[in-house]
Amino acid sequence: MDRTTISFGQTIRRVLIILMGVFTTLQTTRAQDSVAYQTPHYLIAPQREMSPFSNFSEGLARYGKNYNTFGYINTDGAVAITAEFYDAGDFHDGRAWVAKRDTVTGNLVYGFIDKKGNLRVDYRYEDAGDFASERAPVKINGEWHYIDKKGKVVFKPIQNRKHRFYNGLVLQEKNGKYGYLDKNGAVRIPFIYEEARDFADGRAIVEKESGVLRNQKNTPQKNALNTQRGYQYLVIDTLGTEVFNFPKHVIRISDFSDGIASFYKMQDDNSTGQWGLLDKDGHVVMEAQFSNQPFAFSDGIGMVQIDGKRPDNRDALLVTLNQEGQIIAKIPFTNTQGYRLYTSAARFQEGMLAVRMIDVQGNDLWTYMDKNGQLRFDLQFSHARNFYEGFAIVVLAENGKIGFLKNPLEDKD
Repeated sequence: MDRTTISFGQTIRRVLIILMGVFTTLQTTRAQDSVAYQTPHYLIAPQREMSPFSNFSEGLARYGKNYNTFGYINTDGAVAITAEFYDAGDFHDGRAWVAKRDTVTGNLVYGFIDKKGNLRVDYRYEDAGDFASERAPVKINGEWHYIDKKGKVVFKPIQNRKHRFYNGLVLQEKNGKYGYLDKNGAVRIPFIYEEARDFADGRAIVEKESGVLRNQKNTPQKNALNTQRGYQYLVIDTLGTEVFNFPKHVIRISDFSDGIASFYKMQDDNSTGQWGLLDKDGHVVMEAQFSNQPFAFSDGIGMVQIDGKRPDNRDALLVTLNQEGQIIAKIPFTNTQGYRLYTSAARFQEGMLAVRMIDVQGNDLWTYMDKNGQLRFDLQFSHARNFYEGFAIVVLAENGKIGFLKNPLEDKD
């Protein structure tokens, strides 16, 4: 089953921003330089007995017992559902998939529980995925179907694969074209696209034939030899309405997040390009000006790396942005204590960014930074995850124990 956890002694799969080199202090934003660190407070004191953990989702987080069985804790730190499952997923739409071992075949079989631990859909599936839009993919006799929260099969997808609903729609392919089905299996958006992405934030990037023939130099031609069919990139909404075409010279747009997407615009001579930001209606929020692609927005905060002029990138900055395209802070990679930013999580989450830094002794540890560049804790974690529902999973560097750290922006202890 697909899931991401942190456990003592395990390798952690995480998306990181790779930031370059050794950096020096810049006279820009000085919030980083404060040493008034907060004392970390925990929902559950760091320990090894309940491992691995998952992030909180709908008020519950999965925990492991001796790495063999799984249960759930609540946001008070109490066990809400005892560890009796051989495998288990996160809660979505009030349901979580769980697994037990078949006594005859020895294989895992899957069902679904509610947030009180009651079995709502019996163990009868070969595989299962998370609910979304009140539909979950399940495998029956080697074929995927979508069920409702009572376990009734609603429809069988066109493609025999596990795929999640996004914004109430599921992407499918038929006869080489892409379209979208609604949660009842009806075609919501017809199969007319050459390429298509999942919906995100109510928008999807699609590609269709433009009907214009183009020569090898990509200029329109009529009745010309050596031509190829032209294609057009569009942004559509969940009704299939074309919201906007890619603006002139824009060749790439990221998925939308928090109402904002990054776009890459080529210069008039197509020699090079830069990144900018636009909103869900196609209005430019920040003109193309960045060499590096801005990272996805979350909780109203985005960020972009600004490379310096030095060959070793010593004078680089991490710039935080709001949804209006205004700069919140320009954060040097090295503060006055000599801590050097090395990697980070891919986005802010609940106002905090997990960052990996190197201190003056060369220790490689994690902490958390706010949107102004303030480090909220000293370097003390060997691993750190993003915050979800007020808590983040961390591993203490000194002893390898795992705990749920309270968000310092919300911590009133």
